[in-house]
Amino acid sequence: MSSPVLRSGSLSVKPTASNGAFPAKTKAKAKLKPPPRDNAWHQIPPRKAGGPHPLASYIPAYSGAKVRGGGNGLGKGGKGDVGELRRKRDEALREASRYWQSGSAKTRGGEVALYFAERAREYREQEKAAALDAAKSMIDEKRNRSSDKKTVDLHGTTISEATVIVKDILRTEGASPAKPLHVITGRGNHSANRVGVLGPAVRAALEEDGWVVSSFDGGLVVRGRSGRTSL
Repeated sequence: MSSPVLRSGSLSVKPTASNGAFPAKTKAKAKLKPPPRDNAWHQIPPRKAGGPHPLASYIPAYSGAKVRGGGNGLGKGGKGDVGELRRKRDEALREASRYWQSGSAKTRGGEVALYFAERAREYREQEKAAALDAAKSMIDEKRNRSSDKKTVDLHGTTISEATVIVKDILRTEGASPAKPLHVITGRGNHSANRVGVLGPAVRAALEEDGWVVSSFDGGLVVRGRSGRTSL
Protein backbone atom coordinates (compact mmCIF):
# COMPACT_ATOMS: atom_id res chain seq x y z
CA MET A 1 0.00 0.00 0.00
CA SER A 2 1.57 3.33 -1.10
CA SER A 3 2.00 6.21 1.36
CA PRO A 4 -0.40 9.16 0.99
CA VAL A 5 0.92 12.29 -0.66
CA LEU A 6 0.36 15.65 1.03
CA ARG A 7 -0.14 18.57 -1.30
CA SER A 8 0.92 22.07 -0.25
CA GLY A 9 0.19 24.51 -3.01
CA SER A 10 1.88 23.10 -6.08
CA LEU A 11 4.47 21.12 -4.06
CA SER A 12 3.80 17.50 -3.36
CA VAL A 13 5.41 16.18 -0.16
CA LYS A 14 5.64 12.54 0.63
CA PRO A 15 5.49 11.97 4.35
CA THR A 16 8.64 10.40 5.78
CA ALA A 17 10.23 10.00 9.15
CA SER A 18 12.79 12.71 8.34
CA ASN A 19 10.24 15.47 7.70
CA GLY A 20 8.35 14.73 10.88
CA ALA A 21 5.23 13.34 9.27
CA PHE A 22 5.88 10.00 10.84
CA PRO A 23 7.66 9.58 14.17
CA ALA A 24 11.19 8.20 13.85
CA LYS A 25 11.73 4.65 14.95
CA THR A 26 13.75 4.41 18.16
CA LYS A 27 16.42 1.78 18.65
CA ALA A 28 15.70 -0.86 21.29
CA LYS A 29 17.62 -0.22 24.50
CA ALA A 30 20.33 -2.76 25.36
CA LYS A 31 19.35 -5.17 28.08
CA LEU A 32 21.36 -4.44 31.22
CA LYS A 33 22.74 -7.36 33.23
CA PRO A 34 21.64 -7.44 36.85
CA PRO A 35 24.39 -6.68 39.36
CA PRO A 36 26.09 -9.79 40.73
CA ARG A 37 24.92 -11.06 44.09
CA ASP A 38 27.27 -11.38 46.99
CA ASN A 39 26.60 -15.10 47.29
CA ALA A 40 26.66 -15.79 43.56
CA TRP A 41 29.14 -18.29 42.12
CA HIS A 42 32.18 -16.76 40.47
CA GLN A 43 34.48 -18.46 38.04
CA ILE A 44 38.09 -18.30 39.18
CA PRO A 45 40.79 -18.78 36.57
CA PRO A 46 42.94 -21.86 37.20
CA ARG A 47 46.16 -21.21 39.07
CA LYS A 48 49.31 -21.81 37.14
CA ALA A 49 51.49 -24.57 38.50
CA GLY A 50 54.44 -23.10 40.36
CA GLY A 51 57.98 -23.90 39.45
CA PRO A 52 60.49 -25.66 41.68
CA HIS A 53 61.46 -24.10 45.00
CA PRO A 54 64.45 -21.74 44.59
CA LEU A 55 66.40 -23.86 47.10
CA ALA A 56 65.46 -27.21 45.54
CA SER A 57 68.91 -27.73 44.09
CA TYR A 58 70.46 -27.40 47.55
CA ILE A 59 67.85 -28.95 49.86
CA PRO A 60 66.61 -32.49 49.04
CA ALA A 61 63.28 -32.04 50.86
CA TYR A 62 62.36 -29.10 48.61
CA SER A 63 62.91 -31.09 45.42
CA GLY A 64 60.41 -33.80 46.39
CA ALA A 65 63.11 -36.35 47.10
CA LYS A 66 62.22 -38.85 49.79
CA VAL A 67 64.57 -39.12 52.73
CA ARG A 68 65.47 -42.63 53.79
CA GLY A 69 64.30 -43.64 57.26
CA GLY A 70 66.61 -44.37 60.13
CA GLY A 71 66.45 -47.12 62.71
CA ASN A 72 64.96 -47.77 66.13
CA GLY A 73 66.18 -47.52 69.68
CA LEU A 74 67.69 -51.01 69.50
CA GLY A 75 69.53 -50.31 66.26
CA LYS A 76 67.31 -52.49 64.09
CA GLY A 77 66.74 -50.07 61.24
CA GLY A 78 63.55 -48.33 62.32
CA LYS A 79 62.86 -44.62 62.78
CA GLY A 80 64.49 -44.28 66.19
CA ASP A 81 67.97 -45.76 65.69
CA VAL A 82 70.11 -43.57 67.95
CA GLY A 83 73.28 -44.12 65.93
CA GLU A 84 71.57 -43.33 62.63
CA LEU A 85 69.97 -40.18 64.05
CA ARG A 86 73.31 -39.06 65.46
CA ARG A 87 74.95 -39.62 62.06
CA LYS A 88 72.23 -37.56 60.34
CA ARG A 89 72.58 -34.79 62.92
CA ASP A 90 76.35 -34.60 62.40
CA GLU A 91 75.91 -34.60 58.63
CA ALA A 92 73.35 -31.78 58.81
CA LEU A 93 75.70 -29.74 61.02
CA ARG A 94 78.54 -30.19 58.54
CA GLU A 95 76.28 -29.07 55.68
CA ALA A 96 75.12 -26.05 57.68
CA SER A 97 78.72 -25.05 58.37
CA ARG A 98 79.76 -25.56 54.74
CA TYR A 99 76.95 -23.44 53.28
CA TRP A 100 77.38 -20.76 55.92
CA GLN A 101 81.08 -20.38 55.17
CA SER A 102 80.95 -20.67 51.37
CA GLY A 103 77.50 -19.26 50.59
CA SER A 104 76.53 -15.81 49.42
CA ALA A 105 73.38 -13.80 48.83
CA LYS A 106 73.30 -15.07 45.25
CA THR A 107 73.58 -18.74 46.20
CA ARG A 108 71.29 -18.30 49.25
CA GLY A 109 73.96 -19.78 51.49
CA GLY A 110 72.45 -18.36 54.67
CA GLU A 111 69.01 -19.81 53.96
CA VAL A 112 70.44 -23.23 53.16
CA ALA A 113 72.65 -23.15 56.25
CA LEU A 114 69.63 -22.27 58.41
CA TYR A 115 67.67 -25.18 56.94
CA PHE A 116 70.40 -27.71 57.75
CA ALA A 117 70.89 -26.23 61.23
CA GLU A 118 67.18 -26.70 61.92
CA ARG A 119 67.33 -30.26 60.62
CA ALA A 120 70.29 -30.94 62.93
CA ARG A 121 68.26 -29.65 65.89
CA GLU A 122 65.34 -31.92 64.95
CA TYR A 123 67.64 -34.95 64.65
CA ARG A 124 69.10 -34.12 68.07
CA GLU A 125 65.64 -34.07 69.65
CA GLN A 126 64.74 -37.36 67.96
CA GLU A 127 68.05 -38.85 69.10
CA LYS A 128 67.38 -37.87 72.73
CA ALA A 129 63.85 -39.30 72.61
CA ALA A 130 65.08 -42.56 71.06
CA ALA A 131 67.87 -42.86 73.64
CA LEU A 132 65.36 -42.32 76.47
CA ASP A 133 63.05 -45.01 75.07
CA ALA A 134 65.99 -47.41 74.82
CA ALA A 135 67.04 -46.62 78.41
CA LYS A 136 63.49 -47.21 79.70
CA SER A 137 63.36 -50.57 77.92
CA MET A 138 66.69 -51.56 79.47
CA ILE A 139 65.59 -50.59 83.00
CA ASP A 140 62.25 -52.40 82.60
CA GLU A 141 64.06 -55.52 81.43
CA LYS A 142 66.34 -55.44 84.50
CA ARG A 143 63.37 -55.03 86.84
CA ASN A 144 61.45 -57.84 85.17
CA ARG A 145 64.39 -60.21 85.65
CA SER A 146 64.79 -59.22 89.31
CA SER A 147 62.66 -60.53 92.15
CA ASP A 148 63.00 -57.19 93.95
CA LYS A 149 60.53 -54.88 92.23
CA LYS A 150 61.35 -51.97 94.57
CA THR A 151 64.89 -51.61 93.25
CA VAL A 152 65.89 -49.67 90.14
CA ASP A 153 69.35 -50.16 88.62
CA LEU A 154 70.34 -47.02 86.68
CA HIS A 155 73.65 -48.32 85.32
CA GLY A 156 74.00 -47.41 81.64
CA THR A 157 71.85 -44.27 81.75
CA THR A 158 72.69 -40.58 81.57
CA ILE A 159 71.72 -38.09 84.27
CA SER A 160 68.74 -36.78 82.30
CA GLU A 161 67.54 -40.29 81.40
CA ALA A 162 67.95 -41.55 84.97
CA THR A 163 66.06 -38.58 86.41
CA VAL A 164 63.10 -39.03 84.05
CA ILE A 165 62.96 -42.79 84.64
CA VAL A 166 63.00 -42.58 88.46
CA LYS A 167 60.41 -39.78 88.49
CA ASP A 168 58.13 -41.85 86.24
CA ILE A 169 58.44 -44.88 88.53
CA LEU A 170 57.71 -42.82 91.64
CA ARG A 171 54.75 -41.18 89.92
CA THR A 172 53.15 -44.55 89.13
CA GLU A 173 54.34 -46.72 92.04
CA GLY A 174 55.15 -44.26 94.80
CA ALA A 175 57.38 -44.86 97.82
CA SER A 176 56.88 -44.94 101.59
CA PRO A 177 58.84 -45.72 104.75
CA ALA A 178 57.31 -49.20 104.71
CA LYS A 179 58.01 -49.72 100.99
CA PRO A 180 60.93 -47.50 100.00
CA LEU A 181 62.37 -47.39 96.50
CA HIS A 182 66.04 -48.31 96.23
CA VAL A 183 67.88 -46.65 93.35
CA ILE A 184 71.25 -48.08 92.28
CA THR A 185 73.42 -45.31 90.83
CA GLY A 186 76.90 -46.81 91.21
CA ARG A 187 79.97 -45.68 93.15
CA GLY A 188 81.40 -43.64 90.30
CA ASN A 189 84.34 -45.95 89.57
CA HIS A 190 84.06 -45.11 85.87
CA SER A 191 83.54 -41.38 86.39
CA ALA A 192 86.20 -38.68 86.21
CA ASN A 193 88.40 -38.72 89.35
CA ARG A 194 86.33 -41.76 90.40
CA VAL A 195 83.69 -39.44 91.84
CA GLY A 196 80.09 -40.41 91.14
CA VAL A 197 77.88 -37.74 89.58
CA LEU A 198 74.73 -39.74 88.80
CA GLY A 199 73.65 -40.25 92.41
CA PRO A 200 73.99 -36.62 93.57
CA ALA A 201 72.26 -35.32 90.43
CA VAL A 202 69.28 -37.68 90.73
CA ARG A 203 68.98 -37.01 94.46
CA ALA A 204 68.93 -33.24 93.91
CA ALA A 205 66.21 -33.58 91.25
CA LEU A 206 64.04 -35.79 93.49
CA GLU A 207 64.42 -33.55 96.54
CA GLU A 208 63.44 -30.58 94.40
CA ASP A 209 60.20 -32.45 93.65
CA GLY A 210 59.60 -32.96 97.38
CA TRP A 211 60.81 -36.54 97.82
CA VAL A 212 62.65 -37.62 100.97
CA VAL A 213 65.92 -39.17 99.80
CA SER A 214 68.90 -40.63 101.63
CA SER A 215 72.15 -41.99 100.23
CA PHE A 216 74.10 -45.19 100.72
CA ASP A 217 77.29 -46.47 99.14
CA GLY A 218 76.32 -46.78 95.48
CA GLY A 219 72.73 -45.65 95.56
CA LEU A 220 69.74 -43.80 96.98
CA VAL A 221 66.69 -44.65 99.06
CA VAL A 222 63.40 -42.82 98.52
CA ARG A 223 61.00 -43.03 101.47
CA GLY A 224 58.09 -40.86 100.44
CA ARG A 225 57.25 -37.18 100.21
CA SER A 226 58.55 -34.54 102.58
CA GLY A 227 55.96 -33.45 105.15
CA ARG A 228 54.40 -36.93 105.20
CA THR A 229 57.33 -38.93 106.47
CA SER A 230 60.77 -38.45 107.96
CA LEU A 231 64.10 -40.23 107.73
